[in-house]
Parts: sequence; C-alpha cells; structure tokens
Amino acid sequence: MFREVTDLILKDQESFPLKSRFFIVQGKRVFRNSNVFFDLEEKFENKLVLMGQIHSDVIKEIDGKDIYIDNCDAIFTDKKGLSLGTYTADCVPIFIQEGNKICVVHSGWKGTLANIVGKSLKNFVKPIVFIGPCIKSCCYNINTGLGGDGRERDFLDKYGDVALRREKDNIYLDLNAVIRKQISDYGLETSVIESPICTCCYDLKLPSHYREGEKRGNVLVSVISIQS
Repeated sequence: MFREVTDLILKDQESFPLKSRFFIVQGKRVFRNSNVFFDLEEKFENKLVLMGQIHSDVIKEIDGKDIYIDNCDAIFTDKKGLSLGTYTADCVPIFIQEGNKICVVHSGWKGTLANIVGKSLKNFVKPIVFIGPCIKSCCYNINTGLGGDGRERDFLDKYGDVALRREKDNIYLDLNAVIRKQISDYGLETSVIESPICTCCYDLKLPSHYREGEKRGNVLVSVISIQS
C-alpha cells in the first residue's frame, strides 16, 4: 500500500537539517479515516497531521487536536509531538522550519501563482526552507493543451520572465524559480535547500499526474516532524 523512499530522495542532500520522511502511497489522495492514513500514522512516533488540499492559498495554524485539516494547503505549528504532511504528484511539497515551529505547504500551480509560500513565511523570521521533488521546467510544458488556460499570461503578469522557459514553440512553467523569487522577495534571512528531483522524468518514477494522467494510481507523501 505504500513504501518509504526517504533515502532515495535525500541521497544527494548531505547533512540534511530537517527531520523528514517520504513515502509513495497507493491512491490519488490520502483521505481522512482511510486505511492508508492509519497505516502511515503507525510509522511515526509523533501524531501525523495531513490536509484536505484544495489548490488554494489557505494557511491554518494547528494545535494537534485534529489529525486531518480540511480546506487548506499549508499548516503550521509549534506544538511538540506533531508531524505535518502533504501529498503530491507533481505539485511542490515545501517544508519550513525555525526552531520548534514547522510548516508544510502544498504548492501547485494555483497555490504558487497565489504565493502560498510567501504568505506562509509571514509566520517565521529566519527559517530553513526545503523545496521538495516536483515537476520542473524540463518537463512542465504548458503549451500542449493540457491545462492551456492562461497560465502563461498570469505568471508573466505577476512574476515576469523568471516563471517561464521557452524552447522553440514550447513554453515551460518553472514553479521552482517562482517559489525562489517569492522567498527572496519576502526579504527574510532564509536558508533554502532545493531537491534536484523532477517527479516527471527522474529515474525514481515518482508519482506524476503530468506523465501518467488519469492512470496515475499513487501520490508522494512528504512529512516533516519537529526535532525532538
């Protein structure tokens, strides 16, 4: 039903400073009260908290009373004994940590356009940010008819040329570059770590909606825990 891929994803990250784990999980999302959720929860000493993601810029502070937070795409806490997770299949999983305060962000193209990462950073002063495995500009062609819905114009208007890579007649969206710009524009003293892994083309064959379409049957669950 799931397998852990933490060592594979972090193999190029020397002395990785965040307490993190990654799993490939069967299913197109992880639902509240599902067998998958409870099986995953058994892998953690802390209480595992996931989100009912809606591709938004909604951020919620949590206290650990609920293990599934509906209608948001970022959660943060400074309560000990919690692990925060997001599930993705090309969207960007992001961890933010400063001391005992942690945040997990699900940043798809809609959340990235709406600057959910920059808005999440308002809860921190000098954090560490990890930009996890996601579809990168090598693969994210938005000129193919798949979601060809004005994203080129929207990202250009808001973030300029940094958002796009052009090659012949193709236009590629660079979510990582936009997120780096959002972090830089916020002006914090921030340490940023970026995964080199593209979920669409990397040898690991991580879950990718762009590559697999409706045939996709799994997600990547990324979890950050407060250091004990």
